[in-house]
Amino acid sequence: ARLEAGDPEIFAATDRSSSRRVIRALEIADAAGKGPVTYSQPLGIDVEYTVFGVNVARDALRRRIADRVAARLDEGLRLGQRLALVSAPAGFGKSTLVSAWVRDAGLRAAWLSLDASDNDPVRFLAYLVAALQREDGDLGRGIEADLHAGPMPTVEELLTPLVNQLAVCQDPCLLVLDDYHVITAQPVHDALAFLLEHLPPNVHLVIVTRADPPLSVSRLRARGHVTELRQRDLRFGAGEAAEFLKDTMGLALEAGDVA
Repeated sequence: ARLEAGDPEIFAATDRSSSRRVIRALEIADAAGKGPVTYSQPLGIDVEYTVFGVNVARDALRRRIADRVAARLDEGLRLGQRLALVSAPAGFGKSTLVSAWVRDAGLRAAWLSLDASDNDPVRFLAYLVAALQREDGDLGRGIEADLHAGPMPTVEELLTPLVNQLAVCQDPCLLVLDDYHVITAQPVHDALAFLLEHLPPNVHLVIVTRADPPLSVSRLRARGHVTELRQRDLRFGAGEAAEFLKDTMGLALEAGDVA
């Protein structure tokens, strides 16, 4: 077999059976930043598609996933759930999907992208307040001073005023914590657990992560307070994968060939 990324204007696939190789060709081309590729196998029928046509079809299927995700997140807001947990390994487009939902729905969102340095609870809370203040400058007033004024107050002392300030906000507010899997410090988990437990009804927390956080998700689930979107929700279903491979790629597949 031969795979070349570069000059050809046509994506050519000649292979009756190996649909995974065709999809891998597309993935390699995407990773290389080079759309046009040639993949050849000296078997079977010739199938030719422009890369543009393949990408359009694939994007249409991705749009279905985005619509499904948006519908689930919208439902969580409508039901007044406290938490939306978007948990899946790297590469599932979690942040992109949540960002698209926020943008398309015209929602106000305080978005905080985390990194390993945010395991310092003072830093975490300072950036949390800063994210909220980008949406409403009155939120978190006084907390910055408390964070740096001698011995750090307890989580309850720090966050109770913030909860009260959030409760009087006139508009619904989203707080999005992206890449929460980088957080390993228990004091940060404790602060978030307190905030989550006391969130007013007009505030909705969205956690985007590669692994479930050590929060009381099961208790929230039992109360009907959480929307969970996981790996199975962020990928093509079997029918969608079959549609792409058969209708767009022109591969003659049996039902058992698509897993």
